[in-house]
Amino acid sequence: MNEFQLTVLLHPSIESKDHILTGKINSETRILDGIISVLKIDENVAHLLVIDNEIKPGYLLISDKRELKTTGIINEIITSDMDVRIIPISHGG
Repeated sequence: MNEFQLTVLLHPSIESKDHILTGKINSETRILDGIISVLKIDENVAHLLVIDNEIKPGYLLISDKRELKTTGIINEIITSDMDVRIIPISHGG
C-alpha cells in the first residue's frame, strides 16, 4: 500500500493559526476522507469546516484547477500527491 502527501491550503479568511495543513494518506483512501483527516490535524479548523464527516456547505475545494465537490472527483481514490485549496463561497447582496 502506498502513501501520498495531501496538502490542504486554507483561504486567509478561514480562521487558523496555520493555513497549510499536510498529512500522509493511504492510497486506498477517498479524497474526501483524506481531506477530512488532514483538517482534523487542527481541531479548530475541523470544527469550522467539517460536520458529520462531510465538508460543510459554502466552500469550494479546488485541486489541479478543478472543483472537487461539483465534479464528483471528491469521491475518487487518491492516486498521487495532492494540493487542495479550500475557499469560502461568498454571496453578495
